[in-house]
Amino acid sequence: MLFQTNKSFIEILKGEPKEYVRYTARGNADIMLPEIPLEDFRIGSQFFILNRHHAKLVVNDEKLWRKFKLPCVFPKYCYPEEQYFSTLLNMEDSSSCIPATLTHVDWSKRLGSHPWTYRDTEIGMELIESLRKRELRYGNGGVENQTEAARVDPNYSFLFARKFSRNCLKPLLDIAGDLILKN
Repeated sequence: MLFQTNKSFIEILKGEPKEYVRYTARGNADIMLPEIPLEDFRIGSQFFILNRHHAKLVVNDEKLWRKFKLPCVFPKYCYPEEQYFSTLLNMEDSSSCIPATLTHVDWSKRLGSHPWTYRDTEIGMELIESLRKRELRYGNGGVENQTEAARVDPNYSFLFARKFSRNCLKPLLDIAGDLILKN
């Protein structure tokens, strides 16, 4: 087992840019009420690991999902996979979550609303090592959760990275045995 914990790893962010627009993407703010007040609405990555208890919460939930599955008036801001899970777990059992993203995404060179896409010419030991050293992003300040993550695994780092162009497959496979799959 990679982590010796019963906690879920899921990004839970409050106060993100365009948070209110995402909250009202299905119409006006009243649509989410009373089940989801704005102060409980959260945003996160669509990549996460849930413990068994949280997976059951998701599967059994009907109350919150009823709101998130409504048609969107502003589809550009409507990302249920980036809002529903973080909101549900924040409302139901945030103390059993480590609110950290598991996926490295390079937004520093964004292309519109998309993160940087790595090209085959960028693939190599230097890139993989730099990805391993990137600082994790924790939700809501998350100072106490940074300590929790470090206690779970002092070498805690991203489990995934995105986005890679199709041309990256061969270079990644070429270095997988020597670099990627070693630790």
